Amino acid sequence: CPAGWYESDDKECSLCDTACATCVTTSTTCTGCKNGYFLMMSTSGSYSANTCEDIGSCPIGWYENAPNRCSLCDSDCPTCITSPTSCTSCPNNMFLMKNTAGSYTANSCENLDECPPGWNESAPGECSLCDSNCATCAANPATCTSCNNNEFLMKDTNGIYSADTCEAIGSCPAGWFESVIEECSLC
Repeated sequence: CPAGWYESDDKECSLCDTACATCVTTSTTCTGCKNGYFLMMSTSGSYSANTCEDIGSCPIGWYENAPNRCSLCDSDCPTCITSPTSCTSCPNNMFLMKNTAGSYTANSCENLDECPPGWNESAPGECSLCDSNCATCAANPATCTSCNNNEFLMKDTNGIYSADTCEAIGSCPAGWFESVIEECSLC
């Protein structure tokens, strides 16, 4: 059968639905859509698999996996891009991991009480990896709140050092004092 038609059970060519560019088995089992329509790859809510919808873009909870083709996001991803598990948001009881490190994957939703050590809550419900020289950090990944072993947390700014950075200096430099173990403040 030519494009826009399908072979029916009685071996005759029948016309596809008006929104389908191509179809198989029935007139509404679309395998491709006409311009302006999106092919729904799964069944969810008011959408049925293999139907063409005049929706303008993939709805929330779906992502465009190919031009004008919508697939469902993973159940842990209320919204996603490029794949069902590449989340752009998470349910309220989960954190969106913004980077890949250790057992965490970028754009995944994790069931955590708070961001793990070495991560910071960069936005509500989002964890970003601290800079590599910070053991822990504040809202900005480069604002260290503690340092890795044998590094000193600089608490003030002068012409050489910036506040809230970690430096591998062995001891506080001249003009600074160790205000807390491995923390340097200006005199």
